[in-house]
Amino acid sequence: AACLGLVLAPGVSPVAWAQGDDAVDVVVEEDVVVEEDLTLIEEVEEDPWPSDFFKSLEFSGYLETSYTYGTNTPKPVDDPELRGRIFDTEANEFMLNAFMLNISRPVSEDQWFGFTVTPFAGQDAEWTAATGLFDDEESFDLLNAYIEAFTPFTGATLKVGKFETHVGAELIQGPYNDNFSRSFLFGKAIPFTHTGVLATQPVLKRGSTEEDLLLMGGGITN
Repeated sequence: AACLGLVLAPGVSPVAWAQGDDAVDVVVEEDVVVEEDLTLIEEVEEDPWPSDFFKSLEFSGYLETSYTYGTNTPKPVDDPELRGRIFDTEANEFMLNAFMLNISRPVSEDQWFGFTVTPFAGQDAEWTAATGLFDDEESFDLLNAYIEAFTPFTGATLKVGKFETHVGAELIQGPYNDNFSRSFLFGKAIPFTHTGVLATQPVLKRGSTEEDLLLMGGGITN
């Protein structure tokens, strides 16, 4: 015989004025919907932000500006106004020397593959730009654009792409040097960057630490 009733279930709206088996069918269908919704919530929670890849990235940079006063009288007609200088070539005016942003994913025993990209803008970039790269952009350069791999068995690393030179004691980045100006050897004797392949192998480490004390390297670059 038919009967009238009210069915209540957790998380399910009441079903009233249903007959016998019909009421059970409605409740079961709504239970399935509830279970599917919970599964979607769990999937969203398993994909956190920021991702592990984003957490592995490192960001750094700097902004450098300066004013240089020159006592040359009269001023040289042709550039550079301060002859014999490397980057600080303008006299009696403010210079936007450099703006650098470094984005890298360093390699390690836990992270075998990485990369480094270093956009570089400002008046210093006019001197560091490699021939054939950004020739039409007088104040922009790409100091680094390389991928890197780590060998866990030996600790060796391999770079492929464009990277700053390892030669010399001075660096392109002004804040990392002891002096504001650069030496003649820095500007006239060595390249600023290389393009090619470079492999390095740690030979000695400092005591019981992981810091490299002596590296052996070799590569093929321009």
